[in-house]
Amino acid sequence: MARMIPKWVHAGAPASERRVFEKLELDPAAGNWTVLHSLGLSRRRSGPYGEIDFVVIVPDEGVVCLEVKGGRVSCENGVWRTRNRRGEAAALQSPFMQARNNVARRFARGSSRKDEFEEKDKAIRESGEHDLNKVGFDETYAEYGTFGLEERGAPFDVLVVDEAQDVLWSRHVLRFLDAALRGGLAGGRWAVFGDFNRQAVRPNVPPFDPAEVLPDRGFVRARLLLNCRNSRSIAEATAVVTGVESRIGKPDSTVPELGVEHHFCGGNLDLAALLTRTVERLTREGTPVEDVVVLSPCRLDDRQKSGLAGIERIAGHPLRPAEQGADVEPGSLRYSTIGRFKGLESNVVILVNVDAMEGERNESLLYVGMTRARALLVFLVADTPRARRVWEPRFREMARSASSPGRR
Repeated sequence: MARMIPKWVHAGAPASERRVFEKLELDPAAGNWTVLHSLGLSRRRSGPYGEIDFVVIVPDEGVVCLEVKGGRVSCENGVWRTRNRRGEAAALQSPFMQARNNVARRFARGSSRKDEFEEKDKAIRESGEHDLNKVGFDETYAEYGTFGLEERGAPFDVLVVDEAQDVLWSRHVLRFLDAALRGGLAGGRWAVFGDFNRQAVRPNVPPFDPAEVLPDRGFVRARLLLNCRNSRSIAEATAVVTGVESRIGKPDSTVPELGVEHHFCGGNLDLAALLTRTVERLTREGTPVEDVVVLSPCRLDDRQKSGLAGIERIAGHPLRPAEQGADVEPGSLRYSTIGRFKGLESNVVILVNVDAMEGERNESLLYVGMTRARALLVFLVADTPRARRVWEPRFREMARSASSPGRR
């Protein structure tokens, strides 16, 4: 029997591919073969065909790429067509051309899959949070997962996905999740959790309804109406800036209400000086510096945008990257891009480099950044005409919302 990767056919595979899969798997003559099913392409696609149906690796002989077409396939005058069981005809791309092009895309570069994965992983890690689609984030890690699943040897009994809004839009990830779950997404046991309005930090993918991509088998949908992280003023300020309706219910009684502040920096007071003054005041008032994080849409070493590039200490505290899962270094001030801090929280968040952030994409980032704060949210904004045009109306509306008589 051939070694099949993955060991089972994903639930959405056509019947024609299932039949070929079974024949390759059970053929005694294929005992030392390795067969890769639905091998995704890693480079840009020039058309709608983005994968090779089967790659058959025969030791000491070579590699064979198979394109599988179902139905009654015919070719007349160079035009390929297929007919289904109802006699309905549809045009096909030449399977020979398709296989040849896909082989060229996949193998002509002379690099191994290991080299390719390492190259893509490096690009993803260096890209920050803005261009994950462009570097193939979803495809690369879905393929990583597929090979990990192969090593495990069996699917999982239950699947739980958190931050689901960041992955369910990807057909590569959906296919992997389907294969990873016993019974697939259509028949297995699973639960997904996500904020499908504004939390998705990815370009060119608008908010979507998970029911549009998940199998419709009568699953239960629940809405969370209690804000367990933010104080009321932070939740209301987020609603003002991003337009996302605030359904905060009863605030968490364990979260102190320290409010929302904003400060403009200009003249002789640059961002580093204003940040220093702010951190000094907070620590003087009793806030541990470990409870403070500085969030920005850009990396700290971005000399054109960050305003803090090359600075190692703020108010005497070393400036350190906020690493997920890592302990906070005593006495240090944390810094992170907004995207990398997603899913985390801090008692105090200082937002910087948000001067001209407007529009749906930027509002999504602001939503994430603002909702990382539990008790106090501080904006440090450049004192420029554009920044004032963008932010002064927002700050006035925040003040009106905070002082509204109807505020519960």
